[in-house]
Amino acid sequence: MEEAHSGATEQSRQPGTQSGMPAGAPGAKTVTARKKTSKAEWFRRYVAVMIAIVTLAGSIIAWRANLAGSDSGDLDSAGLLAVQNSEESNTLSYITADRHLISYIDYVRNLSLADATFYDYSDISKIPPEEYNQMVQWWDLATTAKRDGFFSGRYLGQDDHYDFFREVHELQAEDERAKDLHPEKSFLDADLLNSKVLGLLSMLVIMAVSLWLFALAETLSHPVKFVLALGGTIFLILGSIGAFLIDTGRAGIDDTMSLSWTISLVSGALLALAAIAVMVVVLVRGRRGTPILATAQTGTLPGYTTTNPSNPVPVYTPANAQPQPAQQQTAPAKTEKEEDEEDDNAGNRFKQFVTVLITTVALIAAILAYVQSDASSRANNANRNVQQFSLNALGKNTYGAAEMSFHYGAAAWAWKQLDVLAKSADALNNPTMSARYRSARDDIAKYSTSNIFKKEYFDPDTQEVPDQYSFAADIYLTEATGLTERASEELIVNNSWSAKANAYITHLTLLAVALALFGLALAATSWTRYLFVGVGVALVIGTAVAATVTYSQGVKSINTDAITAYADGRGLDYAAKYDDAIKKYDEALTIEPGYANALYWRGSAKIAQKKYDDAIKDFEAALAAGRADTNVYWSLGWSYYLLGKFDDAIRVDRIALQNDPTVVGMRLNLGLALLAQGKIDDANLEYNTAMARVSDQVAAARDAGKEVPSSLWYYLDAGVTDLDNLLYRMEDKEYYWTEAPPKETIVTPDDVYQEALDIIVRLKTRTVGFEYLGKPPEGEVTAEISDFQFESVATDSISASVGYNFPYGTKQVGTFYDYKGLKKDDILFKVYINSYEYPEYRQDITWDKDEQGSDSMYFADLLAVSKLYTLDSGQYIIEMYVNHHLVQRGAFNIDDPPPADSGTTP
Repeated sequence: MEEAHSGATEQSRQPGTQSGMPAGAPGAKTVTARKKTSKAEWFRRYVAVMIAIVTLAGSIIAWRANLAGSDSGDLDSAGLLAVQNSEESNTLSYITADRHLISYIDYVRNLSLADATFYDYSDISKIPPEEYNQMVQWWDLATTAKRDGFFSGRYLGQDDHYDFFREVHELQAEDERAKDLHPEKSFLDADLLNSKVLGLLSMLVIMAVSLWLFALAETLSHPVKFVLALGGTIFLILGSIGAFLIDTGRAGIDDTMSLSWTISLVSGALLALAAIAVMVVVLVRGRRGTPILATAQTGTLPGYTTTNPSNPVPVYTPANAQPQPAQQQTAPAKTEKEEDEEDDNAGNRFKQFVTVLITTVALIAAILAYVQSDASSRANNANRNVQQFSLNALGKNTYGAAEMSFHYGAAAWAWKQLDVLAKSADALNNPTMSARYRSARDDIAKYSTSNIFKKEYFDPDTQEVPDQYSFAADIYLTEATGLTERASEELIVNNSWSAKANAYITHLTLLAVALALFGLALAATSWTRYLFVGVGVALVIGTAVAATVTYSQGVKSINTDAITAYADGRGLDYAAKYDDAIKKYDEALTIEPGYANALYWRGSAKIAQKKYDDAIKDFEAALAAGRADTNVYWSLGWSYYLLGKFDDAIRVDRIALQNDPTVVGMRLNLGLALLAQGKIDDANLEYNTAMARVSDQVAAARDAGKEVPSSLWYYLDAGVTDLDNLLYRMEDKEYYWTEAPPKETIVTPDDVYQEALDIIVRLKTRTVGFEYLGKPPEGEVTAEISDFQFESVATDSISASVGYNFPYGTKQVGTFYDYKGLKKDDILFKVYINSYEYPEYRQDITWDKDEQGSDSMYFADLLAVSKLYTLDSGQYIIEMYVNHHLVQRGAFNIDDPPPADSGTTP
C-alpha cells in the first residue's frame, strides 16, 4: 500500500499531470481549456464594449454634423438676405441720385441760359424787357431746383460739377448702418461649416470601418481576430481624434481629412500585413507539429502506442493495462445533447455571418451618406449661387435702367433739346438765341458728368443722338446678361447635383431594405433565412453598383471665361455690332465647344447679316447641344424659309407647334411657308387656326379682367409684314426690312400673290376686331372705297405733286379717295411707316358726311409748320377700316436724302 501510494504521489508531481495522468492525457486539457475560455471571454467582452463605444461616438459625430449643417443653412439664408439688401440699397441709391441728377440737368440748363443772356449785354439795364424777364425766370428756375431740394447743393463741387458717386456712397453708408449689405462673410462661414460637415462625415466613415473590424473579429476564432480588433481600436481612436479636431476647429478641415485618410490607408495596410503574418505563423506552426506527433507514436514517450499505422494518432495506454485485441474502430453515435450543440454552433456561425453582412452594409451606408451629403452640399451651394446671381442681375438691370433714364432720358435729351432750339433759332435768323442755346447745350455735356457724350458713343458731327444701345450694353446690359447666364448655368448644376443626391438617398433606402432582410434572416429558423440573406446580398451588390455608376457621372458646367465672352457678344449684338459679336461668340465656343446659347445667338447674328446657311448650322448645333426651345426652332424654320427650303421650314415649324400649339407667331410662319410652297388650302387652314388661337387668348384675357398681351398684336402685324414682303419679292421691290425667299423658289406665284392679298385682308380685319371688340367683326361691309391717291403739299423748296413717290423734304401728304354707301359708320385710319404702325397718326371717327362723294385724310400736321423736320424716307402704308373691316389699303414712298457731299441742302 505504501509503495502504491508513493508511486501515485510521485506520478502526481510530474509536470503537466492531473490525478496521476501524463501531460498528454485527455484529462490534462481541463486547465488549458479554462485558460482558453478565460481568454475568449475577455476578448468577447472587449469587442462588445468597443462596439458600444464606436456606436456612441458615431452618434455624437452625426449629431455634431447635423448641427453644423443646420448652422450652415442659416448662414446661407443670412447671406442671401444681405445680397438682397445690397441690391436694394444700390438700386434705391442710384435711383435717388439719378433723380437728383435730372434736376441738376435742369439747373444747369436754366442757369446757362440765364448767364448767356446776361453776358450778351455789357450792362444789365440794356437788356430788352422780354429778354430780361426770360433771364430772371431762368435764374429763378435754377435757384428753385437747388433751394427746394430737387437736388442737394452739398454735392456740388467747386467747378460746379455734381458729385454723383459721393451721394450714392453716402446713401449706401446710411443703409449699411441699418442692415447687412455684405454677404461675403456669411457665405464664407457657411462654406466652412459645410466643409466641417463633410469632415465629420468622413470621420463617420472611419468609425464605420472600426465597427466593421470589430464585428468581423467577433465572428472569428482564428488568431487573426486580434489583429482585426487592434485595427478596430486604431480606427476608433483615429476617427475620434479627427472628429474632435474638426469639430473644435483646432486643425484645418482639409488637413485633418487628408491626414485621417492617409493614416487610414497606412493603418489598413499594416493591419493587412499583420493579418497575413499571423496566418503564416499559424500555418508554419501547424506543419512543424506533425513530425513531433509522429515521433511520439513510435513509443519514445512512455505509455503511448499506435493502433492504426495509416492514421498514427498516439493513444495513451497505462503501464499495467492488458493489451486488447484489435477492433474495427467505429464512430460512436451522437447524443441528443451533442446534436443540439452542433445545431447551436451552426446557428451561431450563421448569426455571426449575418452580423458581418450588417456591419458591411453599415460601412457602405456611411460612405453613401458622405457622398450624398457632399452632393447635397454642392447642390445647395449652386442653388445659393442661382439666387445670388439672379438678385445681382435684377439689381443691375434695375439701377442700370435708372441710369439710362438719366444719361439718355435726361442728359442726352436736354442736350438734344438745346441743339434743336439752336438750329431752330438759326432757321428763324436769330443768331443771338442760337448762341445762347449752344452755350447751354455745351454746358450740359460738360457738367452732366455723363459718359454718354464720350466719343465712343456720340459724335455730334455725324450723329443726331448718342448711341444709346452701345452705352446701355456697356454700363449694365452686358454685365447683367453675364449674371443671368451664370444663374442659369448654376441652376443646371444645382439640378444635376440634386439628382445625384436624390439617387444616393434611394440607394440608402435600398440598403435599409437589405438591413431589414438581414434582420428577418436572424429571426427566421427555417430555410427562409437563407432566402432573406440571398436577396439582401443581391440588393446590396446591386445598390453598390448603382451608387458607383451615379458617383462616376460627372456634373458639367460652363467655363466662366466662356460665359464672359458670351455676355460680351450679347452686348455687342444688342448694339447691332454683329461682326464683333460673332467674334465674341467664337471665343466663347473655343473655350467651351457645344455652348448652346452661344451657338443660338451666333446664328441670330448671322441672320442679321443674311448668312442663312451659316445660321442654320448654328441652330442645328444648338439643338444638338441640348437647347431645343421654341426660339431655336423658330429661328431655324425661318432661316429655311428665307432660303426657299420650304419642306425643311414646314418640318421644323410643325415640331415647334407639337411642343407648344399656342405660339401664334410660329403658326403664322407655318402658314406662310405652306403658302409660298403653293399649298394654299393647307396655308389657309393654319392661318384660320392661328386666328382661332388669338380669339381664345383674347377671350381668356378679357374674361380674367386682364390686358391682352401686346406681343399678340406684334405677331399679327409681323404676320402681315411677312406677307407684304412675299408680295414685294414677287414684285421685285426691295426694302431694307424685306425678308422673303428667292423669287424662283415660290411655287405658282400668281395664285400665291392673290391668296396673300386675301389673307392680309382677313388678318387685318380680325386683328382690328380683336383689338376693339374682343372678337372678329360681324356682318359685311356694303360701302365702296376707291383706290387711294396721294398728293404732297407744296413747301418753299418743293412743289406739290400727285403720285406714289415723293422727294426727300416733303412735309405733308394727303390721301384722296372716292366713296359711296357710307352712313353713320365707324371709320378708322391707320398709318404704317417702314412696316411699323405709328399709333399717334390713328384717326378714329364716326362718319357724319354724305353717303357718297370724295374725301381726303392728312397726317403729319405737326411737321407742316416745322422749320427743321420733314417726313422720314421710306414706305408709308395707309389703311382704312369701316366698322372694323379693312376696306382699302395704299402706299407711297419718300425718297432717301441726297448724299451728304452732294452740296444739296435738305
